[in-house]
Order: sequence, then C-alpha cells, then structure tokens
Amino acid sequence: MSTMKCLVATILAVLLTGCGVTGGGSGQIAYSNTVDGAWQIFVMEADGTRALQLTDDPSFHWGPVWSPDGRELAYTGDYSGNREIMAISPEGLGVIRQITENDRVDEDPTWSPDGERLAFASNFGDRFELVVMNADATDLRQLTDNSFDDIHPVWSPDGRHLAFASDRDGDYEVFVMDYNTRVVKQLTDNDSMDGFASWSPDGTRIAFGSARDGDWEIFVAKADGTDPQQLTFNEVDDHTPVWSPEGDRLAFNSYRDGGYAMWMMNADGSGQIRLTDNGAEK
Repeated sequence: MSTMKCLVATILAVLLTGCGVTGGGSGQIAYSNTVDGAWQIFVMEADGTRALQLTDDPSFHWGPVWSPDGRELAYTGDYSGNREIMAISPEGLGVIRQITENDRVDEDPTWSPDGERLAFASNFGDRFELVVMNADATDLRQLTDNSFDDIHPVWSPDGRHLAFASDRDGDYEVFVMDYNTRVVKQLTDNDSMDGFASWSPDGTRIAFGSARDGDWEIFVAKADGTDPQQLTFNEVDDHTPVWSPEGDRLAFNSYRDGGYAMWMMNADGSGQIRLTDNGAEK
C-alpha cells in the first residue's frame, strides 16, 4: 500500500456542505470517526457542537461528502469485505443506499456540482484509476488509464475539472483534469508528497496538503497552481483541508495533541481553533 493511502487510512475525513437546504443546514460538517473500533459517519455544526452519529454498525464507513442539495452523504463503505460507494441521508440513522457493486475497491467519492454524477477512485489490479458514473448507479465510465495511482478526485465548482492526487511523476502531486477533454495538467512539483486537494467555492483557489517541509502542512494556491502559500506551521501533520461554503474558512485534520482531531481556521491561516476533542486513535 502506498504511503499516501496508508495516511488516508489513519485520518478523519472532514467535509463541509455547500447547500444543506435539508438535513443538516448550511455549514454543517460531515466526518468519520471511530466508535468502539469501527469507523462511523457523523455530522455536526461548524462550531463543533451538536454531533449526530448517522451510522451504527461494525462495518466500515469512511469519508462522507455532501450532495449539492444536502439530501445525501456519499461515502466509502465496506459491508461485505469489499469497499464500495454508498450514500445515506443526514437525517439521523437511516436507509443506506449502495451505489457501486463490483469486485474492485471503490473509494473517495465526489459529487458533480449538479448532483447528477459521482467520480471516485477504483482499483484496477495494482493501481487506482478515476471513474465516473451517474448518481443512480448507471453509465460507469473510466476517466484515467495509466500504470500509476490516481486517487482522491474532487470536482471543481463549475463542473469542468477534477483535481486529484497521482504518483505518475514518482511521488504524489496534485493534478487537474479537464473533464470533457481528459487533458491533465500538473499543479504541484516537488520531491515530497502533495494531495488532498479542495477547490474554493468560487473556483479560483485550491487548498491542499503537502509534506514538503518534512511533515504535512496546509497550503493554498491559485487554481492554476501558481502562488502557493503555506497556512500551517507545525512539527506535526496538518492536512485534508476543506473550504467553508462562503470560502472564508478551512476545516482540516491535525495531529497536534497526540491524536487526530478536527480544526478550523480562516482562509489566510489565522484564527486556528480545535473543533473535536476525540482523535482518530481513540
């Protein structure tokens, strides 16, 4: 398993809803955390209050992402020994809808801005490729096809591009693909790992995690990869940034207190506050 995928297996997943018209309300945070050794899905208010557990069984529930209308959370689930893309209503413990069903490992779903499609990473033997399908589980199509890992896709707000991480240059970097032409552009280029990209709501900036200074820190760059700015400066890992709906804040994961917890900061890196008391190791 790659270093990037090993890291993913040890962190919380933090995502902010862009609409939340129903089931959660604007600005709610959906995330994964362990309960009695099993990963479960939660939602809470943006200030860290009113946490609500949505799943409650010993299966694997990971990385929830809000649908644009706030009616569903897509996530990676493992109910039969194979990871698939699932969806659940944020209105408390509810019916789980299975979206993919095949012999491959499917993970890291991201909704298209119109809510009609889901892109995700799918395992093809010794590598992960990006695929897309309709939200009703029809019309599965492969987007990338190479001998390297392409993982963690995230759709741009205008639906025209997908940012993702790939080790196609020897280590993981952030890339952007034009959804219509499939043309791929590399955004980051250094000797360490970059990944966990997140588009700002207006599509002008991309936040991402980078290990270029020896541990993972949060950076923000223009959408074309220029003018990268470092926002966190710690001797422990900060990564997995996600923008607030207004684009003025970033939620992220940090290991500052000996265990992963969820933090929030202003988009310029100021005002960093801890949102959760329990880390992923608890």
